[in-house]
Amino acid sequence: MKTAMRFEIMLAERRKLESCRDQNDEELLASIISRYNSYRAVSAVKKWQINSDMQSAIFAIIRGLTAETRALVRQHLDFNKYDESYNEGLLRAKRHQLNETPRGMPAAWADRLTVTEQAQLLHFKRYNQWWHLNCKKVKKTMRARLRWTEEVWNRSVDQACLASWAVDECRKNPKAST
Repeated sequence: MKTAMRFEIMLAERRKLESCRDQNDEELLASIISRYNSYRAVSAVKKWQINSDMQSAIFAIIRGLTAETRALVRQHLDFNKYDESYNEGLLRAKRHQLNETPRGMPAAWADRLTVTEQAQLLHFKRYNQWWHLNCKKVKKTMRARLRWTEEVWNRSVDQACLASWAVDECRKNPKAST
C-alpha cells in the first residue's frame, strides 16, 4: 500500500510533464515501474522488484480507490502493520473498487450494488472499526487469523453499497423514508 502511494506521487509528477501528456495512466505507471526495476540495487535483489501482479495491484489501488479512501487506509496503516490488518488478497480484489458491480445481477440490483464513493468509504470505515474493536484485544500472533476472507470482504462491500443506496434514495424522496 505504501509502495502504491509512492508510485501515485511519481505518477502525478509525471503527468505534469509536457512529454507525457499524450500517455494514459497505465502506460505512465508501466514506464515508472520499468525504470524503478532497472536501478542497480533493485535489479540485484529480486524481492525488491515489482512484478506484473504487484503492478496491477498498484494500479488498482491508485485508480480504484478515491483520494479520501486512500487517505483513510494510509491513516490506518500509520498506526497498524499492513501484515496484521490488510492483506494483498483483499486489496487486489476488484469488488471494492469504484463502479464495480457483482456479475450476473439483474439491472435493478446492479444499480443498488454498484460501488460509489460513499459506499467505498463506508466499507473501509467499517473494516477499520471492526479491526480496532476485535483485533487490538488479541495477541499479535492471532491477528492475521482474524482478518476477513475475500467472501466476507465482498459481503461487506455489498452491505455498504445497499446502505449507501438507501441513504441516497431517502435523500431523493424524503417522504418515502417516513
